[in-house]
Amino acid sequence: MYDYDQQDYGDMGPLLGAAVRRRLPSLGIPLAGSAERIRATVIGASQYTVQVSSSTVFVSNSELLPYLDLQVVPAYLPADPNDLTQEAVEQAIARGFERLDIAEQDIGKHIALAVLGPVIPTYDSIRSMCAAIADALAPFHDHVWTIVLSADVAGLVGAMLKNEFKVEPEVIVVDGINVGEFNFIDLGEQLESVEAIPVVVKSLVFEG
Repeated sequence: MYDYDQQDYGDMGPLLGAAVRRRLPSLGIPLAGSAERIRATVIGASQYTVQVSSSTVFVSNSELLPYLDLQVVPAYLPADPNDLTQEAVEQAIARGFERLDIAEQDIGKHIALAVLGPVIPTYDSIRSMCAAIADALAPFHDHVWTIVLSADVAGLVGAMLKNEFKVEPEVIVVDGINVGEFNFIDLGEQLESVEAIPVVVKSLVFEG
């Protein structure tokens, strides 16, 4: 509709957009652009949500934000948090990468590792998670480590990765975000007043 993109994606988007653009003057409706846009199919654009993380986020470098188009790799923890061990987390992460067919040759991709499930915020549990995450993301040493948690422990995980495990990459950890299979996320700039991060969760993106 805005004529920003000339690429043909094999759908009816250009035809529909041009028809709407021609029709608007006769209706007296102005066409105004948007300062914020997402790149997605029509179906994908209709299936996105804007969420806000909790205030316990961890960002090692605020200049990293905004950070866009990250493929979510869900790793599902045991349903019983008492069963959370380093081995259990490692297996969950490995299954997540395997389901999405992401291997070491794909380390050029920007990903967000989503560790989903209940966590008891004890030192041993957090350390088990961090050890598994550090091992799993080691091949991505040239990229920002972006981690999404369902449990409210983002600050603890981020601090332990940087301070105890001494990981070299920059680290972003957010929590309280609902993500799943085949999602991509955009991380907005941190909201200083509440120390939270807006997160757009979407189903599909285009490269470019």
